[in-house]
Amino acid sequence: MSFIGLFYIFFGALGQYLVSHSRIVSLIVVLASLLFTILFIRIYAGDRRYTMWRWFFACILINAAGLIRTGWYWYTLPAVWNVFFGILLLQFGHRAWDIEVFRERERRKRKRQSQALSGRTTRREKRAARRKRTFFRFLSSAGKGFVFIFAGLMLLNTFAPSVPLKFLRNHLYHTRNITEAEQKEEILTGGVRKVSDIQYDTEFPNGFLDITYAPNPVQPDPMTVIFIHGGGFVWGDKTDGDPNAMVRKYEYGTIANLVGAGYNVVSMNYALTPEYTYPIAIKQLNHGLRYLKQHADEWGLNMNAIALAGVSAGGNLEGVLANIQTNPVCAAVIGEEPVFTDGELKGVIFESSLIDYHRFGETHNHYYDYLFYTMGRVYFHINDLKHDRRMNNANIIQYVTNQFPAAFISDGNTATFYEQAFALNEGLTDVGVYSELNYYSTEEAGRLRHGFEENGSEWSRKTMQRIVLFLQKIDV
Repeated sequence: MSFIGLFYIFFGALGQYLVSHSRIVSLIVVLASLLFTILFIRIYAGDRRYTMWRWFFACILINAAGLIRTGWYWYTLPAVWNVFFGILLLQFGHRAWDIEVFRERERRKRKRQSQALSGRTTRREKRAARRKRTFFRFLSSAGKGFVFIFAGLMLLNTFAPSVPLKFLRNHLYHTRNITEAEQKEEILTGGVRKVSDIQYDTEFPNGFLDITYAPNPVQPDPMTVIFIHGGGFVWGDKTDGDPNAMVRKYEYGTIANLVGAGYNVVSMNYALTPEYTYPIAIKQLNHGLRYLKQHADEWGLNMNAIALAGVSAGGNLEGVLANIQTNPVCAAVIGEEPVFTDGELKGVIFESSLIDYHRFGETHNHYYDYLFYTMGRVYFHINDLKHDRRMNNANIIQYVTNQFPAAFISDGNTATFYEQAFALNEGLTDVGVYSELNYYSTEEAGRLRHGFEENGSEWSRKTMQRIVLFLQKIDV
């Protein structure tokens, strides 16, 4: 009975983890519950005192609902029920449903075996038997511990996803929402001048930006590139690319490469979730664009020729900002006014970017699917990201028009949003917007994961070279 209880607890938690494959988990539980139902009916045939089979039959019905219906609630309900039912089986099964008959059989079997061997076992054999029992007890305890911890974390993430995300943000990624920072100026390697922590917004935290000036400008008054970091809207910093990428180093990043190519780069922070949810970061960054426009002379920036760049969640934010500048309908939905006039926003650079909110957790990788889907639930304060109509608001593809700026769209081929990159490229092409798709197949380049653009690999360097060529092409 302990094994059956652990089975339900484990698969209940697994149904929450495998967001895109929860129906497969429900199918496994339905088939197992059907088997247990038949087993208990046969064992207790004709004895009305035993009703265990009815509980397993209830499991069939509840998990079948997860197979028939779609949506977050319809795969969460079976998962939570399975965990609950498994705990009951573990803790109270032998008392609540009179399963003592099974335990008695096992005791009698062990007693008979012990009596048969009592006269023939040596002291060494007894010690070996004790060690064997101890080892298997340890395995049993470790297995139970793992299942309970796994189930506990999944349930915590189901009902309070902001708790683990906030813990990870503060203690693993060491990023927070701050309201005060000291502005400073420094000269980096190669004569690069950088002004850090310029405050552009006081209404919300993290309203700071850095400006990195190219030591050898590509032209006397170079285009300004505004970079927005990733991190699933939960963590990250303006000095980073995307903390969710497997490998990232500043010298390989977008900022360093574009500054080296002769462009001034502004990197912006924004208020992080769970404290600040959609659309606060979008509004805040739009105010940041307005600040840069109004203080262009003060900071020596060319705000008449702009390119937006972003990675992962930052790419999503820049895409919405571009829609605000070019589509009055999107501006009205967000409640913001465009900052740039016609022709000032030259291009947009997407790196491993989230494009379609409904596909927040669709990367074809279980870990990233679960992580990104959880981040999306917290950011939008909506559980069912795939089917909730509110997710249509400011969806990038939905609002692109022929006024959208030229786009450079890059993504990897493993554990990332490459299908959305294809969809955006196709959507822009359909409305007559110039678009470049930077994608390398696994046959050509091997596995390129989420955020590969900044890992310093051969394909990362090629991507950065293509980005520079794209900027040169649109800066006319």
